[in-house]
Amino acid sequence: MSLSKHILPHLTSKELLKEAYSQASTPLEKSLTKALEKEINANDKHTRVIDDLDSKLSELEK
Repeated sequence: MSLSKHILPHLTSKELLKEAYSQASTPLEKSLTKALEKEINANDKHTRVIDDLDSKLSELEK
């Protein structure tokens, strides 16, 4: 599955996952794409929590 030739580099990870899932031809490819999506979503949540804590810490330091 060669997505790099068909997808512009500025697309978000969610858009890339949608494209990868639409091009997945086997159940294994679809399953791996879904697993990767779950990991990215979990990562996004952790990043938002860290950013929020960092923002609150910056406010406290003022």
